Amino acid sequence: MDTEQRVVGPGGAKDENTGREFWEHGLRAARDRVVMDFERRYLTWLVSRAGGNMSRAAQIARVDRTTVYRLMEKHGLRRETILSSST
Repeated sequence: MDTEQRVVGPGGAKDENTGREFWEHGLRAARDRVVMDFERRYLTWLVSRAGGNMSRAAQIARVDRTTVYRLMEKHGLRRETILSSST
């Protein structure tokens, strides 16, 4: 058996700063990166789907409206930007 086998990770995504693949940073760092990416994509989809109505977005996500606002701020997302890019 070849001891130099390359383990292929999910998607082969590279860290923009180090050029290392994400899973090479350890479990926590890789998981945090995946969660951050998911949150950004989900919020973008969510706000777009709700037509910018944050109360409706919260209903769709089944969370409190303040949670949606907190996550939007965490990721530096603005409802206006999401809506303008989805048209």
